[in-house]
Amino acid sequence: MKRWKQFLVTGILAVSMAVSALPVFADETPPVTSESQVQEATVTDTSNGEEPSGIQGEAGQDEQQGTEQTSTNSSSNALVSPAATSSETPAPTVTEAPKEYNPTVSYETHVQNIGWQGAQSNGATAGTTGQSLRLEAIKINLNNDGADLGIQYRTHIQNIGWESGWHNSGEISGTTGRSLRLEAVQMQLTGSAASDYDLYFRVHAQNIGWMAWAKASGGNAATAGTSGASLRLEAIQIAIVKAGSAAPSADGQATSAAFFPANDISYQTHVQNIGWQNPVGSKATAGTTGRSLRLEAISINTNSPSLMGFQYRTHIQNIGWESSWHNTGEVSGTTGQSLRLEAIQIKLTGEMSRFFNVYYRAHVQNIGWMGWAKNGESAGSEGYSYRMEAIQIVLCAKGQTPGGNGTAAFQSRKNPLASMDAKAQGYSSRSGYLILIDKSSHYLSLYRGSQGRWSQDRSWRVDVGAPGTSTPSGVFNLGTKLLYFDSGTCRCWYASQVTGSIYLHSVLYFQTGSPSRIMDGRLGMSISHGCIRMELSNAKWIWDNVPAGTTIVVY
Repeated sequence: MKRWKQFLVTGILAVSMAVSALPVFADETPPVTSESQVQEATVTDTSNGEEPSGIQGEAGQDEQQGTEQTSTNSSSNALVSPAATSSETPAPTVTEAPKEYNPTVSYETHVQNIGWQGAQSNGATAGTTGQSLRLEAIKINLNNDGADLGIQYRTHIQNIGWESGWHNSGEISGTTGRSLRLEAVQMQLTGSAASDYDLYFRVHAQNIGWMAWAKASGGNAATAGTSGASLRLEAIQIAIVKAGSAAPSADGQATSAAFFPANDISYQTHVQNIGWQNPVGSKATAGTTGRSLRLEAISINTNSPSLMGFQYRTHIQNIGWESSWHNTGEVSGTTGQSLRLEAIQIKLTGEMSRFFNVYYRAHVQNIGWMGWAKNGESAGSEGYSYRMEAIQIVLCAKGQTPGGNGTAAFQSRKNPLASMDAKAQGYSSRSGYLILIDKSSHYLSLYRGSQGRWSQDRSWRVDVGAPGTSTPSGVFNLGTKLLYFDSGTCRCWYASQVTGSIYLHSVLYFQTGSPSRIMDGRLGMSISHGCIRMELSNAKWIWDNVPAGTTIVVY
């Protein structure tokens, strides 16, 4: 009896000691730790010395059963879930500060006569200046300092153009061993951190110098250099900064532009029997050759209006030079009037005009391709009644030319207006206006002033009488004015009398309530019954402004 009690007590003590080693929480019941407590809690002795109920078999088996039972009871009394009973305050959450990245960029260039130079970084100059040496290739390395950040780049290469694919950090863009110049470069940042940084780069270009900084930001590419101008890159600087930071120093900057697209020009012509043709690009032919078709109008455009613009005007059959210049995108000439263009003048405007010239040449009836004119000079002909049939336009860097065939850009017969000016000084007029009509050149000139001090105000082409019905020569005074009169099936508008039945009036119109449909719009010819025909607007100007009694000289 004592033996099994001893074993039982020993087992309970062992279990109690194990339980006591567990964490004790505020509301836990302390485990049993003494023999007397064990006896009170788990053992009931009998006075007759009999074994308690449930104890049977050999002592070892009894001892094992007693130990297992006591362990179960002790565990159920002593172990309570910490989550259910703890009253402690949770520890505050700690957020780590984001890592500060410090990416850097390095780059090296392959230079004419030198080869690969040493690497430069963070805005230093790679390449050369003042030596007229071309860049031929470039390699850029971006150290992202662990950020999700990359770089891509490509170059515009002589005789090749833009590379079709992008290069990644550490790769070579351009060529070596082929003597081909780089003309422009594009760059962009990649990766989720691309919007956190701005990539600045600028180039030193032939004939220009340091251009403005290009900025690649927000994952968007930027471009520096030139295209369509055959200008070499000579040096480059690259820097990466946090987004929104100031651009690097503009020291030595020659222009406010980072990129000059010299080939970003388009033009289209309105052609006899065809109408408006599709636009063509730099130095391409607009119009036709070998088909004897006249140009009637032209429009010149660009997709880079912030960098360049155009002003132009044309010499038009029966009208002469337009009195005002047209701007980029506008139409110079006429449509629907069957009037040929004979010559053109074009000017380049905007920032690019500081570094580029605009060249243009005309294909002319009976002559063919003429030489190149530039920057507002005349191209084509005047005084021959020759039609322009085609035109080419190109921008060239100053100091360069598009070549040529040795032919003059413009041909002109002696201007009849000069001799008219001299002739006018010998006449008087009581109105302050004087009109001279030269039948041989088909010109009318209108003057303001007084005898010996006449100043030509305007002039234009006219029709005069055909052989057999020629316009009379002499000195006359402006007489009656008629809004219109009819002759056969035609109507003549804004008629101002010269003498008898001879009038200054418009070209011939159909007999409608307003001058909307031209019957015969030819000018500069001897085809009338003696009257002097002119453009409707010119006839109306005389009708509105020149008073009766004005001297008219016909010769």
